[in-house]
Amino acid sequence: MNEKLTDLYRKLSLITHTIESAEDCYVNFQILEETINAKMKITEISNVSLNTFKFACLYQAIMNLSKVFADKNRSSYTISKLFDEFIKYKNEFYNSNLVENTISDLKNRLNEYDESISRLKQRRNKMYAHNDKEYFGDKDKIVRELPLFFADKECLIDYGKFATNKLRDLFNRPGQRISHYLYGNNQDFYNTIEFIENNYKKLN
Repeated sequence: MNEKLTDLYRKLSLITHTIESAEDCYVNFQILEETINAKMKITEISNVSLNTFKFACLYQAIMNLSKVFADKNRSSYTISKLFDEFIKYKNEFYNSNLVENTISDLKNRLNEYDESISRLKQRRNKMYAHNDKEYFGDKDKIVRELPLFFADKECLIDYGKFATNKLRDLFNRPGQRISHYLYGNNQDFYNTIEFIENNYKKLN
């Protein structure tokens, strides 16, 4: 494989294998996007390959949302930005309206989870505001309220699973796989994904 293109595949690992937060996920995608744009002038790497690779990177970032949402420092803003990037490729699907509706659903659900987590945090703050002896001396109350300390984490994991399943359905639905990429070469995209998955260890 072309050395410069191989270098781009190595950079993909920043997104797919070392994501520690949603911020990392989005920032690394931006860095990779800039790198690809800078190399677009290299004649030995076709525009088709580079653009296909660029979308493959975004695909991998999106499909790692469940990992991102397990991170306690994740940011709704950066997750939303990834969704915004994804929507730019809606015309690469047979049904662009379905893509729009799916992403809209995910963003709305993200807002709902944020509101739920905010309410959980407010309840926890009220608990801590109690006099230590009054509150922490009541063992029964502690047991009853204990789930509050874990509920927000569960919300994030639940959302991550929900988002990932919705997106997998979008890609795998019959007739809903990407119909073409650039010059009608959708197989190039899937070959790119397969290469990434099969050769990651060889590139590091």
